Amino acid sequence: MLELSASGSMNQLETVEIMQRLNKSVEANLGFLEDLLLWSKGQLGGLVVTQTEIDIKKLINSSAQTFHNRMEEKEISLINEGSEDFKLTSDPELIQLVLRNLIGNAIKFSHRGGNIIIRASKTENGSKISIQDHGVGITKEKLEGIFELNHASTLGTEKEVGTGLGLTLCKEVVTKLGGTIEVESELNKGTTVIIQIPE
Repeated sequence: MLELSASGSMNQLETVEIMQRLNKSVEANLGFLEDLLLWSKGQLGGLVVTQTEIDIKKLINSSAQTFHNRMEEKEISLINEGSEDFKLTSDPELIQLVLRNLIGNAIKFSHRGGNIIIRASKTENGSKISIQDHGVGITKEKLEGIFELNHASTLGTEKEVGTGLGLTLCKEVVTKLGGTIEVESELNKGTTVIIQIPE
């Protein structure tokens, strides 16, 4: 497709359409490679946790920025309900990795024009972050073993493809941080992923 575009044998509209398709393909492949490399690193025992103070609202916004074009394309709004002064002590790169995966999933399974709500709050033993969408939801059968590596990836609402590694990696990273992750979902009503991170 790149060769056809470079040769000038396509008109401007065809070129734009192809570039949009290529962009989606590259995004999916890049996400897959990042997940695969980090999962491999974790398996080899090379995943190092660096504790520091995190401005969670800024980190959520930064993670969401990765998907700016995709959210515009699907007309999806992201509502960040983390408070301005909320700080979390953990590893910012690993938390961002989890947020990116979960935001990407929420976009993938949201209907056009939907909302994604991210909440962050203090708990008795640490911090709680939840990512809620109002998309297709997940059946009870599919919820079982959803964090397993052999869990099959499902196409999104507009045929977006996934890597099948994302949730497995999220589970491993959150566990490495000493926390927990759970998924609550209802078919045709949406999904909420809840992360608990200890101080």
